[in-house]
Amino acid sequence: MSPVSRTTLKALAQPLIIVCMSYAGMARAQDLSGFDCLIEPRAVVDVGTREQGVLEAIDVDRGDVIEKGDVLAQLESGVERLAVQLARARAELKAGIEARRVNVAYLARQLKNVDDLYKKKALPFQEKDRAETDLALAKLQLREAEENIRLSAIELERAREALARRTIRSPINGVVMQRLIAPGELVDERPILRVAQIVPLNVEVIVSVEFYNRIQPGMSAEIRPLMPGDLVRRATVIAIDPVVDAASNTFGVRLELPNEDLKIPGGLRCDIRFDVP
Repeated sequence: MSPVSRTTLKALAQPLIIVCMSYAGMARAQDLSGFDCLIEPRAVVDVGTREQGVLEAIDVDRGDVIEKGDVLAQLESGVERLAVQLARARAELKAGIEARRVNVAYLARQLKNVDDLYKKKALPFQEKDRAETDLALAKLQLREAEENIRLSAIELERAREALARRTIRSPINGVVMQRLIAPGELVDERPILRVAQIVPLNVEVIVSVEFYNRIQPGMSAEIRPLMPGDLVRRATVIAIDPVVDAASNTFGVRLELPNEDLKIPGGLRCDIRFDVP
């Protein structure tokens, strides 16, 4: 074949090469779409308590939206409330300290008078020694009373903490999934409620290993929940499994899906399309 013929064929083949490259690019883009995914709560927590006792009340029900720190349930706590009242009364007792302060002041004046008389040789040393000893003992009694007040304050805090532990509060922002026991039942290391954090949500995807280097943390993706309506949201890759499953030759990807309006429930299947750089 002549050089001219080769040049002509090369020129004719050039558009075909460009078309093939375009289709290859489209294939790569399509490779990162149409995966099945699962939308899950960020966390599911069985809320319980280390305290034992009878469940007095549950303040929330299935489907209620809760915030971290909200009161969820209450154990019977009559004994603990009385313990707080007793500790508070002891911590507020001031009469004993005041009496000992008055006694210290009185003995200090007595010692001054005795010391003056002793210097004038009007009293023996034994009287001066007795007055000094009485004052020293009175000061020790005052210090003991002050330390008892401080211990009473600590006891009050301990009683308040014991009472606070009878109140079960939410550890997360989320929704109530299920009541696990009812008021009147004995709480004995059993969970009381199951709650779920759904702001944000997790999106779990299983992807073939051939795409391992094409999905990176921080990559954005379009999520389409499989539910009535045409709801589409954006999610961000936050974790990629560092170990591939040898049996299926796949790896897991987790994305974070905002859900401030609570329109997307956890547990939905979805379609996902990754944004190709």
